[in-house]
Amino acid sequence: MKSGGVEEMKMYQDWAERERRFSRQVKNGHNSEREVEYTQRVTLKLPGRILASEAVEVGEHGEQLPRELPLLLPRPPEPASVSILIFNTSRQCFVVVKQFRPAVYMCEVERHHPQVFQNQDKESFSCLEDTLPAVVGVTYELCAGIVDKPDLSLEEIACGEVLEECGYRVAVTDLRRITSYRSGVGLTGSRQTLFYAEVTDQMRTGEGGGQPEEGELIEVVEIPLEDSMKFAYDETFPKTMGVIFSFMWFQNNIAPKLPKK
Repeated sequence: MKSGGVEEMKMYQDWAERERRFSRQVKNGHNSEREVEYTQRVTLKLPGRILASEAVEVGEHGEQLPRELPLLLPRPPEPASVSILIFNTSRQCFVVVKQFRPAVYMCEVERHHPQVFQNQDKESFSCLEDTLPAVVGVTYELCAGIVDKPDLSLEEIACGEVLEECGYRVAVTDLRRITSYRSGVGLTGSRQTLFYAEVTDQMRTGEGGGQPEEGELIEVVEIPLEDSMKFAYDETFPKTMGVIFSFMWFQNNIAPKLPKK
């Protein structure tokens, strides 16, 4: 373990022991007459870092006592984001994107070469033989982007992402808001808003592909409507949950209204 993590590990060991003691007290009936409340009041001391959290533990005679639970967020909070389910009515297909994700690639490296992470240093990783092809880190995703322009609405940001990544020029009025939800709840907890947009071949004014100068390498992919659900559940095509959910939403809300062939 890295030296900086010893103190943190000790903190969590102490916390785990208190949890075990708490569980034994409840099991022995000290608190059987009332439901145990786990309401935690979190105090943010620094941006993105939770330093302490007040909770409740059971005393020797069943009384509730305050306690301190130091908790650390793994990283600063990320900004909100938007994603767009794009359906091309001219050719009856969904427009999604493929791009390389370093985190996905590293997970595959760990799965195939677990020894690499036993000694986490640059030297051991550089000596890795039989490296995996970059394609194992490529995923299918909805067109999406972060909300980093405070002077623009979510709809305006979504329109910009559709043009930038997929090459279609859509208006704010072309968007339909589906829902919003928390994404990456184990790491970031940021909110993502999902939109639906119908496009035609005539609305495509560019190739898309993102902005290479920002490190984006995006490939535009079309998924035929008739193959969409098979694609959604085919695990050989790595994809985000947003793709699966939005395809299901389309089948329930849009597909029944399409003209019959």
